[in-house]
Amino acid sequence: MKKNILFFLSDEGYGHMIRQRAIIQEFLKEKNKYNITIITNNRINDLKEFFLDKVSYFKIHNLIETKKFLGTLDLNKTKKMFKKWYINEKNWKNKILKNFKKVDLIISDSVPQVFQLKKNYQCITVNISHFSWDWYYQIHYKTDDKILKKLKEYYKLADKFYHLPYTPREIIANHPNMKKVNFVSYGKFTFRRLSKKKINCLIMDNGTRALSTAIESILTKIIKLKKINFYIGIDSLSEKAKKIISENSNLFPISGLKNMHSYIASVDFVIARGGYNTLTECLILKKPSLLIYETNNKEIRHNISSLKANNLCEVVYQSDFKKNINKKLMHFIKFKKDKIIINLKEKNFKSNGSKQIYKLLKKEI
Repeated sequence: MKKNILFFLSDEGYGHMIRQRAIIQEFLKEKNKYNITIITNNRINDLKEFFLDKVSYFKIHNLIETKKFLGTLDLNKTKKMFKKWYINEKNWKNKILKNFKKVDLIISDSVPQVFQLKKNYQCITVNISHFSWDWYYQIHYKTDDKILKKLKEYYKLADKFYHLPYTPREIIANHPNMKKVNFVSYGKFTFRRLSKKKINCLIMDNGTRALSTAIESILTKIIKLKKINFYIGIDSLSEKAKKIISENSNLFPISGLKNMHSYIASVDFVIARGGYNTLTECLILKKPSLLIYETNNKEIRHNISSLKANNLCEVVYQSDFKKNINKKLMHFIKFKKDKIIINLKEKNFKSNGSKQIYKLLKKEI
């Protein structure tokens, strides 16, 4: 008899989908063994396009999604989001129980309320992540209120907690049932034929589209760097910015988030917000990066600081975009880039986390 598995995907960003998708693929390699349902909202169309009818889908927002504005984490609106989560999670639970009767395994990338479902289904619950929302809430709001207590309560219910590289030490200390796994990545990277006569740089506006204003502010400056080809994500840029890109020979537009990520394997270095998925791909592919802090976002600060402490990236600040971006880029290319490549090669990061996780979990169900 097939085992019924529910995958709950966070509705935050892009990397959560990539990681869960890779793990689902491992389960699908075992033909006719599992009935898999993906439960999420924001990325459900991407997942349907990828998996087609190999899995089932249930569209519902999993309640937690941070609020951003012009490259800044909006702390007030995000706090209101957590308050809504506290109020609405019981109604969310009732919808899940109404639609799913028998469940053998629940896997989530840190949707906290899913772990309470183990009591209803008498099943195993698994969390896979590089951070948890109780940690996120505590470091940003520094209060031991009812919301934090509820978040902590739910995480403690998880039977298994697999943590990825560069998970904050505080999280590991708070969850004694944790097991470290390697990076989880899609693993199939595109290698494009780019100019060998020039240095190739990818400028990414990541899944949260937090950098559009900063990117637009530097276009008229970087066109002067004729020895560098810039490949730029344009989906969140204005028509004026797109026109500048189309009219300059060293600027190349890239449309689509998936397409933009596909350039990482081929360029010489990357400029991006320090989100975990971008960080993962740069480390696996050994690509030097200039990573940008997101104002107020301490998770992003942790990501970048962890890499910078080991000389695996360089930091670019919002102020650099406003004043001296060309000087910053040339200094990076001359004095930093090659040293970072050497450090990346020495680390030899592995991306087989999804295989590790499946091997561990198939023994449990």
